[in-house]
Amino acid sequence: MEVNLLLSCTIEVLQLLIDQYDNKKIDHKFFVENVGLKVKFLKDHLEYIKDETEISTAKSIINRCDEILKKS
Repeated sequence: MEVNLLLSCTIEVLQLLIDQYDNKKIDHKFFVENVGLKVKFLKDHLEYIKDETEISTAKSIINRCDEILKKS
């Protein structure tokens, strides 16, 4: 149960950081410094997500974070 709550929270926080980055409220450096462990946690625990919609959302968030992280 705790893992599911942490995953949901991680998804929400990452989406917030993506939104803040896209709206230029935070810069690339801040984004990079704050998403690494969260993305790793989400990738490592995807199999614990049972809801297909939440899995799709998580994968989209991971992909978007990876796109942003690749920018220099």
